[in-house]
Amino acid sequence: KSPIQVITSAVDLARSKLNGTYPDVDDWLERVLNAALEMNGLVLRMIDLGKPSEAQSGEVHLGMVTTEVVRAIEPLGLSKYTDLSLDIRSTVPIFEGDPVEISQVVRNLIINAMHALDKTSSHRLAVRVFEKSGCAVLEVEDQGIGIPEEQLRQVFEPYYTTKEESGGTGLGLSVVKKIVDRHGGEVAVRSEVGVGTTFTLSFPT
Repeated sequence: KSPIQVITSAVDLARSKLNGTYPDVDDWLERVLNAALEMNGLVLRMIDLGKPSEAQSGEVHLGMVTTEVVRAIEPLGLSKYTDLSLDIRSTVPIFEGDPVEISQVVRNLIINAMHALDKTSSHRLAVRVFEKSGCAVLEVEDQGIGIPEEQLRQVFEPYYTTKEESGGTGLGLSVVKKIVDRHGGEVAVRSEVGVGTTFTLSFPT
C-alpha cells in the first residue's frame, strides 16, 4: 500500500471503532480523510504537471475552495500561530477549471505565508476572495519577512527557493504559476523586505 492508502485505511478503521462515540474526534478524522484523498489527487496531478495537458473541466467556486483549504490546514496551526483574517465575498463568480489544482494553489500560498511569519514577531495573515473586472480573485497577504527585489523576479522559476535552510525544493511557486497559466489566469506578487508579501491570482470567468 502507498502511504496515503495506509492513512485512509487507518482513519476508516478508527472511525468504525469509535462509531460516533466522540463526535469531535470523528470530525477531525473526517478532515484527515478528506485531506488524504485530496493529497492523492494532488500527487497524480504532480506526476502529470510536466506533460502538456488541459486542466480537468469542472466548476470552481473559489470561495468554497479557499474555505475548505483553510479548514484542512487548521491542524498545522493556522489559527493557533497566526492572526488570520479571512474575507470571502458572496459575489465571486464561478469559473471553469480543476478544483483540485486550484485547491493546491491556495494551499501552497497560505502555507508559504505561514512560513514567512515564522521569522517575525507579526502573525498577521489576510486571505481575500473577491470579484474584480469580471474575474475571480484570490489575495494572500502576510506581514512576514518580505522578499528582496532581486529574488522577486525569480520566485516562479523551477527549483528556485528562498527557504534552502528549511529544505525548500523551489517547486511550489513554479507549480502555482503553471496551474494558474493552465487556467488562463494571471499571478502577480508584490513584496517589501520587513513589511510583507502579497500574492494576487486572477481567474477569468
